[in-house]
Amino acid sequence: MNWSNVHNADEIAAGSEAQATGTFMLEDKSIFLLDYEKMIMDIASESSLSQDETYRYVNEREQKMVVAIEDSKTMLVVLRTQLTAAGYTNVQYFDDGRKAFEALQRLNHCDLIVTDLEMPGLTGHQLTKYIRDDQTHKAVPIVLFSAIESENVVERNDEVGVSTQVSKPNYEQLIRVMDSYATVNV
Repeated sequence: MNWSNVHNADEIAAGSEAQATGTFMLEDKSIFLLDYEKMIMDIASESSLSQDETYRYVNEREQKMVVAIEDSKTMLVVLRTQLTAAGYTNVQYFDDGRKAFEALQRLNHCDLIVTDLEMPGLTGHQLTKYIRDDQTHKAVPIVLFSAIESENVVERNDEVGVSTQVSKPNYEQLIRVMDSYATVNV
């Protein structure tokens, strides 16, 4: 199955405890993709930023224009909460790689992109490839924020031009990496 065949499951999963992040048809059956990140967050509640890390250098982080892409509704809420608490308030959030790329085409400037790997529209790798081929944003650092880690993913990261990968749900490391790539003096 190709991610371009996966549709966002917003209207189906709305209000459901067992959220689905996507759906696709296989022969005559509807297949739902479970929200893996929600399951991780339910297990790893200690993943939030420490009080010390959260409130440092807020003003400088506010100046950075960030695009963040996350298809899991649960992870998107947590990501928004963590980035806002850390001071990254100038962030445009998207739940689909294609929507994010289309929005990037309208932006004159972006300091940093944080993207999930597997998502509808365009995967994180496809999105990265499109961005690297785009003259306006080809040099923008791209942080892959994903729970999926494998040798194949690392190889593909290098092939398409991902700047670095951070494992979900490690938000403290994500903020440190964002600070480094967005040149926030810590």
